Amino acid sequence: MAAQGWVRSAKSSLRLTWQYFFLESADRVERQVQVVFRHIGILRRVLEHPLVPMPAKLVAVCCLAYPFSPIQLIPSFIPLLGQLDDVAVLWLGLKLVRRLVPVEVLRSCEHAEERPALATPALRFSD
Repeated sequence: MAAQGWVRSAKSSLRLTWQYFFLESADRVERQVQVVFRHIGILRRVLEHPLVPMPAKLVAVCCLAYPFSPIQLIPSFIPLLGQLDDVAVLWLGLKLVRRLVPVEVLRSCEHAEERPALATPALRFSD
């Protein structure tokens, strides 16, 4: 009897550990996806800003267009590696844009992206 109680306890604790692991993993993935979308928004705002030099705009366009391009380093149909390739190009492009864009302009683009709800009006549907 005591052995069965121990086995049940071990099973329930293992189940709770796996549930905790998957919930934590899902939270981490969600945060990382939010960071990727924030970087995409920053690149979009860099493209719209009038004081950004043309080479930086060219790099931003290439980074934003790369995931949709048929020519890629690792094809997107390869699970996980194809998507990591797209994220890596986005990350490297953002690093290069940060070097090419003046600091004040980059800060204004980042600040505008931190509060997108104030910058863009909400969609309203009329009856």
